[in-house]
Amino acid sequence: MNKILRIFRNTNMANQHDGLQAIASRKGVNLDKLKPGEHIIFLNHIKSLKGPDKIKWYSKGGLVSYKRNNGVLINLAVIEEILEAFDAGGRFEWDKAERKLLEEQLAKLNLTKQDDEPRTGKKASSGQREASL
Repeated sequence: MNKILRIFRNTNMANQHDGLQAIASRKGVNLDKLKPGEHIIFLNHIKSLKGPDKIKWYSKGGLVSYKRNNGVLINLAVIEEILEAFDAGGRFEWDKAERKLLEEQLAKLNLTKQDDEPRTGKKASSGQREASL
């Protein structure tokens, strides 16, 4: 079973692997002893963004993914999708996690790709459908 054991916020990514390992160790987490399916996440914090623009994710065997958005806020809701965003080779696909989150949010708004009728409940011609979008 995959689970995120800990998320470290406000982390300086300049610490690199050894520094992040020391930060985790001070909090009782040994990155070298993670079991299969256990994950640790490090997030930085940019004051002007009021949140992170970088994420490092560790799992058994070391660093799994490093995402750098270069001054663009990382959507923290994507973290919930992280565990499902692996390709067959074990590589993390950030875009897949973002796409899944967006699809879930659109489904909540009832704007899924299957919904091709206008909200009036009446059938519309294709020209009317385009105008309503």
